[in-house]
Amino acid sequence: MELTIYQPLGYSQQGGRANNEDNIFPAAGKATPDQKWFMVCDGVGGMAWGEIASAVAVEGFNDYFLNHPETMATPDYISQALADVQTKFDHQLASRPEAKGMATTFTLLYLHQAGVTVAHIGDSRVYHLRDGKIIWRTQDHSLVNELLRAGVISPQEAQTHPKRNVIDRAIQGSERPVLPDVQILNDVRPGDYFFLCTDGVLEQVTEGFLESVLSEPISNEQKQQKLIAQSTGQTKDNFSAYLVQIETVQGEIAPEYRVPSPASYIPDTNDTSDDDDVAVISISASPSPRTAPPVRPPMPVLPTSKPADSSPPAFSAPTPTNSQPAPSAKMSVGQSLLYALVLTALLVAAWILFGPDKDASKPSSAKFPDKHSRKNNEGISPDNSGGGKTQEATDGVDDALSKTQDLAEAMDNERKSSSDEPIKLVADKLFKKKVDDGWVLLDENKNAINNHNVYQTIKSPGKDTGIMAVQATGTHKWGYIDSEGTEIIDCRFDRAEDFKGEKARVSEGEDTYEIDKTGKRLNSSQAGSSPAKSSKQTGPKPSDPN
Repeated sequence: MELTIYQPLGYSQQGGRANNEDNIFPAAGKATPDQKWFMVCDGVGGMAWGEIASAVAVEGFNDYFLNHPETMATPDYISQALADVQTKFDHQLASRPEAKGMATTFTLLYLHQAGVTVAHIGDSRVYHLRDGKIIWRTQDHSLVNELLRAGVISPQEAQTHPKRNVIDRAIQGSERPVLPDVQILNDVRPGDYFFLCTDGVLEQVTEGFLESVLSEPISNEQKQQKLIAQSTGQTKDNFSAYLVQIETVQGEIAPEYRVPSPASYIPDTNDTSDDDDVAVISISASPSPRTAPPVRPPMPVLPTSKPADSSPPAFSAPTPTNSQPAPSAKMSVGQSLLYALVLTALLVAAWILFGPDKDASKPSSAKFPDKHSRKNNEGISPDNSGGGKTQEATDGVDDALSKTQDLAEAMDNERKSSSDEPIKLVADKLFKKKVDDGWVLLDENKNAINNHNVYQTIKSPGKDTGIMAVQATGTHKWGYIDSEGTEIIDCRFDRAEDFKGEKARVSEGEDTYEIDKTGKRLNSSQAGSSPAKSSKQTGPKPSDPN
C-alpha cells in the first residue's frame, strides 16, 4: 500500500510561558508532502533544558530513521530508535550535569506500506479523525488517566484535577529508561486526518472543537489558523501541533502486515467492504538490547470486543493492554481499593518478571512528578530550577509495590480530598475552590463550571452589576466574569478596575481606557490607541475520557 499526503502543517508557539520548550519535526514551514515521519515533543526541565530535551529527541529520532531506513516502522524498530535517543540524552547529561532532570514527551506519526505507525510517551497526543469525527487517539501516560480509567474520577473531574499534569513516562536517558506505546493503523483512507499535539493545545482546543474545525469546507491552511487562534493568548503553556491529511491510498496491504482492531477503535459502520481485518492495534514495543522495561506497566484492562482477525501479524504483536475506554460509571471506594489490590499483584508480578527501573539519584519516597510544578516538586527535577514532567525513581519490587499502594491510597482518598480543599462563596450560587495553582469556579452543586479556567485572583462582585474582575494564572492578565462564572471579557488587561454602572477602567501597558460590559473600548487616555479587541467567551476545556 502506498500513501500520499497533502501539504503537512505544523506550528509551535510560546503561549503563556517565558520560553518555548516544545519542538516539532519537521520545523514549522519546512515539511513537504514527501515527508514520511512527523514528531511533536513537549520538553521540561526549567530554564533552557526542556527545549534542549525536546530538540535532542526529535533530532535523535530523525537521525536514526535516516541512517536505519526500514519499509515499515515496527514496535522493535521504534524501540531501537528510542534506545539510540536515550544514549544521546546520556551524552548531554555527561557533558552538562546541570541538565539533570531534563525530559520530554514524544509523539510520532510514521507513514509506510502497511498504513501508519503511531508512537507516544507522556501526555502529548495523536488523534485519528475521519469525516469530522475522532475515531481513535492515544492514551495519556498520566496519574489522572489511571484514576479515570479505573473509574475513580469522572472526565469532568479529570479536567480540573490538581494532579492533571503528573505523568509517569518521559524520555530522560538510559538511567531512567521507558518504552513507548506503539500502534500500527492499517485502516487509513483518503481524507483522514492525523493531529499530533502537546497538552498546551488541549487547554483550549476541545475534542469537539477539533472535530468541528476539521469538518469545515475550508482549506487546511484556514483550519490550521483556526486552531492556532483558539490557543493564541489563551494558554498558560506552550502549544504545538502537526496536522497531516491523507490524500490517496493505493494498493493492498500485505497479509502479514494486517492487524486486528482494539476495543477503543471506532470502525466505520457504513463500510460494506469485506476487508474487516484491516484496522488498528495497540502495541507496547518489545525492549531492545539497550532498553530497560518501562517505569510502570500499562494499567491492565479487559477488552470488550473480540478482534476482527485473530491471526497474529508477522511481528507477533501482543494483545492490546491499554486501549479500553474509561468506564462510564464510577467505582465506589471499596471497589476502587479492590481494583488497586488486583493491580498491586499484577504490577509486582510484572516487576519480578521484567526487572525494576533503578535510580539511586532520588529517594524511593518520590511520588508522581508534576510536569509544570516550579515550586512544590514531587518528581525528579534539575538542580537549577526544579519542576519537571518526569518519571519517579524506583528501586526493585518493594518500590513497585509502594508505588501501586500510592495509587491505591490516591484512589481511596480521591473523594475525601475535594472536601478538604477550601471552598468559598463568591456570589449567589457561585463558589470557588482552591487548587494547586489558583482557584476554579463551582456552581451551586459544587460542580466545576464549564469554562474550567484557573484564576490567580477573583475579586468580589461589583455593586449592582454582579460582574467580577479575575486574574488568570500564568499570564497574570485580567478579565471579567459574570455572576454565573462565565468569562464575558477574556483575560488580556494588565489592570482592571471594578465595573461602575455600565463601564470599567482597564489598562494595557501605558494605554488606559474604559470598556463596556462586552469589552468594547469607550475612550482612551492616549491618542491613536489601537481599537479594543473583541470580547470572547471562553468555551469548555477538552473532555478527556482517558
